[in-house]
Amino acid sequence: MARTLIGEWRRSPAWVLSLVLAGCTLAGCAGALARRTSPVSSAETPSAAHLIGLLREREAALQGLAGTAKVEVRVETLAGAKPHQERLSGTQAVLVRAPASFRFEALSPFGVAYVVASDGSELATYLPGERIVYRGPATAETIGIATGVSAGARDVVALLLGRPPADGLAAAVATVAPSGGSRSSSASAQSPDPELFLHVQTGEKSGAVLVGFGALAGPILVPVFFERLSPSGDLELRAHFADFEPVGSLPVAKLIEVATPGIEASLRYSALRLDAATPSERFVLATPPGVKELAYQQAPGAEP
Repeated sequence: MARTLIGEWRRSPAWVLSLVLAGCTLAGCAGALARRTSPVSSAETPSAAHLIGLLREREAALQGLAGTAKVEVRVETLAGAKPHQERLSGTQAVLVRAPASFRFEALSPFGVAYVVASDGSELATYLPGERIVYRGPATAETIGIATGVSAGARDVVALLLGRPPADGLAAAVATVAPSGGSRSSSASAQSPDPELFLHVQTGEKSGAVLVGFGALAGPILVPVFFERLSPSGDLELRAHFADFEPVGSLPVAKLIEVATPGIEASLRYSALRLDAATPSERFVLATPPGVKELAYQQAPGAEP
């Protein structure tokens, strides 16, 4: 088990979502989304093509956001040779722009304690207290080193936007089934349980994807659950989306819960606005004068 920067820098309540964990000019996109997700007959199970279409429309509508969020993370690290659970929490300023750009700033009473930024190609982490910038390509490995969550930049962005990272799903290899489960105690009008599951076999070498859909008032179907499995059936990524509230005319998840091997995280937005026009330079982190720059492989606890 590799240690991570977030585990080493436990004094900074820095995030993570990489996980954890939205607009186009949303008037048009949200209107189309509302029309397509409107009433599904209780006597009729939607087709896989219909549900995949809803995912694509939600992806088109949720293209960027700026907000503030409370993040809580439990990370498994190593204390000597023994596994150790690290719990971290803090307030984050979050910027996201699809398809793969994101920026987190861990806020403290003394200013910014930690910054992670990626334009989808490069990833950089700035620790003002250490006067160090770590820099490298934006891969699942480096994002894992920086945040504790080994996830690609596109996955991180999708999750922060409150939607499943479910690119490239094909109806020809998908099935739909009702959940058949009882209502959970946490279910509510804003946090519905899954009523339908879309299962997609993504290929012999790439595993499977499961997306659960719940019904908001309307009824409007929204994705509330996501799971990706490896070809051997091991969990790669799981997410829950809840506390949907209208932002403009679009229902947006204010609570995102994520699990990957070794980490559980939750992100709850206290404020957000949909904004797909954040300038590209906000996702590029320059090294300040007098600050040391290192590769992620030189970070504390990074595997050689």
